[in-house]
Amino acid sequence: MMAQPDHPPNGYGSPPIAVVPATGEGLRRGLWLLCRDLPEADRDAHLKRLREHFRRSPPGTTGILHAQRGQQIVGAVLWTVYPGRTAAISAPGLLEGEPPSTAVALFRGVIENLSRTQTRLIFANFSLDQAHFRQPIEQAGFCYLTRLRYLFSAPENFPERADQFQSDLRFIPWPEVDPGEFIRIVEATYVDTLDCPQLNGLRETEDVLAGYRAAGVHSPDLWFLVVHDQRPVGCLILTEHPDFDQ
Repeated sequence: MMAQPDHPPNGYGSPPIAVVPATGEGLRRGLWLLCRDLPEADRDAHLKRLREHFRRSPPGTTGILHAQRGQQIVGAVLWTVYPGRTAAISAPGLLEGEPPSTAVALFRGVIENLSRTQTRLIFANFSLDQAHFRQPIEQAGFCYLTRLRYLFSAPENFPERADQFQSDLRFIPWPEVDPGEFIRIVEATYVDTLDCPQLNGLRETEDVLAGYRAAGVHSPDLWFLVVHDQRPVGCLILTEHPDFDQ
């Protein structure tokens, strides 16, 4: 499968860019490209995580697309399809000196590749030092949703006892909750949402929950219906990510 050819602005008469699935030895080259811009101290660990990601993923649900100019591989992007009819893509890995149009070709290749599946939404989550990919990805047809701010708590800040903080809220674990009621609460959290209003109504709630289950190591005991004065007021959905010790 090939995306629309893209002609690089630098180098009159240079071969056009072709985007093709990576196979065999090309996968190793793609993994290297995806890690090349990381700090040297982080490359080995990230490469290990990528290899483990390929090993764990069901066949046909993850892959790498190459950007080739002639016989030379000049860029790569990782894509993964998840339950809930969503997919996620990485920031491209490009050889030094490659123009932004190479990234555009890779993003368009992902869209073409995934348009043949049941995928409804494709997400890309870029870090601040990858912000230069925003214009190429928007040029390829993606739209900006929001800026994510991640919060964390170190183990030394964890409460010493479960009852250390008093609250009028009750947290009822998923196995004790009527599934229909839980779905209604999840749907209610999307009404007039202010974090990503563009997502409201784009997917069925069952697809949303399937995506939650696929994240990390799913445990039903970590899903809670939140109740105040006998009335459901929200939900809390947690998961473990052992690969990141989170």
